[in-house]
Amino acid sequence: DRAVCVSETQIPDLRSLGYQGSSITVIPNGIPDPRPTPPASETRLQLGLEEDDFVLLLVATLRPEKRADLFVDAVARASATDKRIRGLVVGGGPQLKQVQAQAEGLGGVVRVIGERSDVPALMTCADAICLSSDFEAVPMTLLEAMAAGRPIIATSVGGVAEIVTPSETGLLVPPNDPRAFAEAILELAAEPERRSAMGEKARARFEREYGVELMVERYAELLSEV
Repeated sequence: DRAVCVSETQIPDLRSLGYQGSSITVIPNGIPDPRPTPPASETRLQLGLEEDDFVLLLVATLRPEKRADLFVDAVARASATDKRIRGLVVGGGPQLKQVQAQAEGLGGVVRVIGERSDVPALMTCADAICLSSDFEAVPMTLLEAMAAGRPIIATSVGGVAEIVTPSETGLLVPPNDPRAFAEAILELAAEPERRSAMGEKARARFEREYGVELMVERYAELLSEV
């Protein structure tokens, strides 16, 4: 009777499968509020990061479409202008060794630290959360970034533009454009007050739209209707 998608961008695909517009419902993903994490300074110390480093975090399964290579390239470009800039890549996957090899030649500007069980703490210690994918639906890592109150730098693909409000909760850049990504990094690195305001707005939007309780309520309402 009904088809559910998590993003407006998925509606054309469902229509192509024969679903009528009246039978399609959009229910965004939701996630629980993160548990308390150690102070950012403690996590940075464990990772060997300096207090004044500008830290960018990419959390992804390292598959080709996630374009971790673009993230590494963009961070390296930005760091050539602002030596405080550092990147962290978290996650496993088929491209792990390839991304590690790319980062090894950068003198510690980007570290690829594999799978971790403390992603919320890593987000808390980062200054901005990044996503460099070629395509996405509604990436959970961006919801986690909003829940952590962190600004976002992401490629404008799939449902990302439904999550990130440009210049309000983060910055959007074209896909496959490391130069534009690097420019966005430098823009946020230079404006700490703006970053803080973006993080606060991101957290507020998470509370309004992406909490797990709200997602459950929306599914309950749909099930009640059918």
